[in-house]
Amino acid sequence: MEKARMLCFTERGDSRGMLIALEEAREIPFSIARIYYMYGMTSDLSRGNHANMRSRNVYIVLRGSCVIDVDNGDEYESFLLDSPAKGLYCEPRTWKVLHHFSEDCLLLALSDIYYDAGEYINDYEQFLQAVR
Repeated sequence: MEKARMLCFTERGDSRGMLIALEEAREIPFSIARIYYMYGMTSDLSRGNHANMRSRNVYIVLRGSCVIDVDNGDEYESFLLDSPAKGLYCEPRTWKVLHHFSEDCLLLALSDIYYDAGEYINDYEQFLQAVR
């Protein structure tokens, strides 16, 4: 899908453990303005259910797993996040539904803009009108 893709991060490690370094404009394809994380979700709920009209985002599961469904108005794809060595990059104007959280899921999100409630579309039909 052209509006979302998996990123693979370089793992470095030895007998002391693993390390992944993320640098903006390198592994993360934008300058980072905001970092947030989600935890305590249950497998029967979903989060997201919206589109960001201006911001780009990267989602990285630090522990556990989840599924993120993305939709650009024409195509739909599901991505399994189950390793801190990969992340899901989503461009603006991408509908996202996060679900199937494992009990221990810790999900990190990076964004290129500060929080702005006005850039969210929470109604799927309005989203389709906006992208078409």
